[in-house]
Amino acid sequence: MGTRMDDAGGGDRTDPLEWIIASVAAAALVALAAWLGYLALTEPAGTPALAVRPTAVQQAGAGWVVTFEASNTGPRTASEVEIEAEILADGHVLARGRTRIDYLPARSTRKGGILFDRDPTGAALRMRAVGYADP
Repeated sequence: MGTRMDDAGGGDRTDPLEWIIASVAAAALVALAAWLGYLALTEPAGTPALAVRPTAVQQAGAGWVVTFEASNTGPRTASEVEIEAEILADGHVLARGRTRIDYLPARSTRKGGILFDRDPTGAALRMRAVGYADP
C-alpha cells in the first residue's frame, strides 16, 4: 500500500474557481471604491429644497393628527428637519405643532404626523419646514 502525494511541491493547490471568485470580488470592491470616490468628489453644490404637504386629518384619541409628507427635491441631504404646522382662523393662529425628521436625503420623501388638541378641519392649515442641519 502506497501513500498518496500531492503536487511535486507538496502544497495544496488553489482551485481555479476560487481564483475566479476572488477576482470578481476584488473587481467589485475596486468598482465600489471608485464609485464612492467619484460621488464624494462631484457632490453637487446647493442646499436642500424642502417642502411639506398635509395628506390627511384623523381623530386620534382625545385629539387629532395631521399626517404629512415632507420632500427634499434638492441636491443635498438635510438632517434634523423641523416641521411646523399651524391651525389658522381669520389670520390668527389657533394652535401650533412641531415635529422633527431626523434624516431627509436628497431627492426623497418621508412621512410623519403632528398632533393637535383641536380639530383642524374647519380652519386653514399651514405646514412648512422651518429649519435643518447639515449632516
